[in-house]
Amino acid sequence: TKTNQTELIDIHDINLYGYPIKDFTNISNMPKHAIRFDIGQCTALTSLKGCPEHLEDYFKMAGCESLKSLEYGPTFVGGHYFANTSGLTSLEYAPTEVGGVFSISSCTHLKSLQHIPRKMKGLKMSGMYQIRNLHDIHRFIDVIDGNLELYENNVVESILGLMMINITGQIFFSISEYSKLDKENV
Repeated sequence: TKTNQTELIDIHDINLYGYPIKDFTNISNMPKHAIRFDIGQCTALTSLKGCPEHLEDYFKMAGCESLKSLEYGPTFVGGHYFANTSGLTSLEYAPTEVGGVFSISSCTHLKSLQHIPRKMKGLKMSGMYQIRNLHDIHRFIDVIDGNLELYENNVVESILGLMMINITGQIFFSISEYSKLDKENV
């Protein structure tokens, strides 16, 4: 028998990993409040409309390459927020605070960090080749209560703004082999 998507929804843990859905509007009993929400690898997903607004634990949307916007996404995430390898072109509509790590690694279409959460437990933004400088990053982020990971990227300008952010952990940084910066002079 074919499993109905609505049978997979539990108020505590919503797992739609890999489902071929475009949005959540046809799921009649989608709660506004949940513990965890995993929509990773939903490659046909183009909208977060109908998504839970409040998540006590994590939000996973990694690998949602057709998803360009966070509009209608959760406004509160108490745990980790995984948006890595998605098709995001903007961080507009991201929550202002994330209770865990905010991961946007390999979001190769992002050109700006504007609208990034102001406070998070850690930030992973490796493989972000469109972002070349961190100018005004201190105006977007107040606190990273953990590590900042900037592996394999093209950030070569304006990194001093990091000094104005309250980062309690370590900063891990490496420049992509594709960067035009002469690594020997860094």
